[in-house]
Amino acid sequence: MMLTTSQQTQRQGIQVKLSAIFKYKVSETPQSFGSFFEPNGKRYCAVSVLSKHLGYDIATASEEGPDEKNMNPAELIPYDILEMIESFTIQSDPENHLICFCSKPDYYSLSMISILIHLNDYHKMTFAQIGSWLESKGI
Repeated sequence: MMLTTSQQTQRQGIQVKLSAIFKYKVSETPQSFGSFFEPNGKRYCAVSVLSKHLGYDIATASEEGPDEKNMNPAELIPYDILEMIESFTIQSDPENHLICFCSKPDYYSLSMISILIHLNDYHKMTFAQIGSWLESKGI
């Protein structure tokens, strides 16, 4: 299995800040709201664009076979990619919890995936805005 540059960096213990990924690496990717990706694979939500950046393109995987077409797209993301996404939470300052600035219940607290979905779909934040928010949290 060939590793992407991002995966090699992760495995070497040099972890790029998540805010930098959103602000500088994926900010030009067309964004989807309310779904993980658009069927043509040209627009991605915050979770799926991060998954793609980490080496797993959920849009491509969903096209691979008839069995996968009936699955929830989130179920297509391999555990190791989900683990990498959640590991960014560890970088944050425990005093600076992943709590949004809005009045919605903090059902997403401490889960990187749920806060990314919340910022993407509820607040309709761009990838660069998500990056700035993450940067304010030290991530």
